[in-house]
Amino acid sequence: MSHNEQDPTRSARKHRPALMAIALAVAAAIILYFVFPFAADDQDQNMTVPPDDAQPVQQ
Repeated sequence: MSHNEQDPTRSARKHRPALMAIALAVAAAIILYFVFPFAADDQDQNMTVPPDDAQPVQQ
């Protein structure tokens, strides 16, 4: 196991790609959280409602 770095700025500099990937993943999750709930409303418009006098299907 390696020695823990005592200087946080140096540790951040060494782990910059990993920190950027984490920030990108969080940003993508936030964007998808706001995009997909609103996109789901479009699916309800394409549903077909059966008529009132429709007969139930017998199995």
